Amino acid sequence: MVDTFEKDIKKIHQIKIDLLKISKCIDACTDEEKSVYQDIAGEYSKALKVVKASIEDAYDVKLCCYPFDE
Repeated sequence: MVDTFEKDIKKIHQIKIDLLKISKCIDACTDEEKSVYQDIAGEYSKALKVVKASIEDAYDVKLCCYPFDE
């Protein structure tokens, strides 16, 4: 179970890494490209929420995330 949990946590971390890379692209790209990268970032954000909820349900844990809306 520990190996599976670690793999699942690595999935979350990889999604977060990808989101950071996408945000750098948004900062550096042209105006025409921004909407594409923003759409990609939105999909990654949705995936992050799904994976997080799945891990919390499967392992009966609560994963902390910084509340960005404060």
